[in-house]
Amino acid sequence: MSTFVLQPETLASFSQLVDYEISPCSLFQYGESAGLSEAQLQELIRQDVLDNNGQISSNASQAIKTLATASRFARIRFASSGNAFEYINYYSKDTKTYTSVTNRDNGFLVEDPSDSNEIITGLQNLMGSSVLKSFDFEAELPELEAYVLMAVVDLNRQHKIEMVLSSSTEPPIAVGADAILMWLQNVPNDAQWFSSILKDVLKGQYVLSINQIQPI
Repeated sequence: MSTFVLQPETLASFSQLVDYEISPCSLFQYGESAGLSEAQLQELIRQDVLDNNGQISSNASQAIKTLATASRFARIRFASSGNAFEYINYYSKDTKTYTSVTNRDNGFLVEDPSDSNEIITGLQNLMGSSVLKSFDFEAELPELEAYVLMAVVDLNRQHKIEMVLSSSTEPPIAVGADAILMWLQNVPNDAQWFSSILKDVLKGQYVLSINQIQPI
């Protein structure tokens, strides 16, 4: 297992240390590269992220490659009492390997391979257990159908949140084409909503109308 800490100001410099293309969602897209200072270089060598020649070490090579060429990521963010905790899993192109990044006071803790169970257990300790249960769902859908499905999920999630805040016991809502269209035309720019994430991926290539949604 490879574990080390990266400072925010050093992230962009890694794009100059690897010989492969940095993906759009790579951690190394963060900030602007001004090159590594001597102190930063020595610290990365001390942690065995770089070797004595200033190149990526064999110890950190898999983690750095996954972070550099990540095809997707999953993020958990928890905020409480003014403090924010963020945990991100970056996935390789074939999604067979993944590397985690956790924000810490002293930088970003990188772990490869990541232990997702550990972070879930940690969140349960912070937030307590829930009676709400999830279920497995897997399907290959055309982009537009997936977009509409995410809107249905988000609308129901929003309704459940409103129920909790108002101590209501209303049953789940029936979501129609009009409500879906209104939601997708005004998707909040917030990663907590699935349709917001998918909208960024699709980059606005769909001009939605009722006629597109109703058949779905």
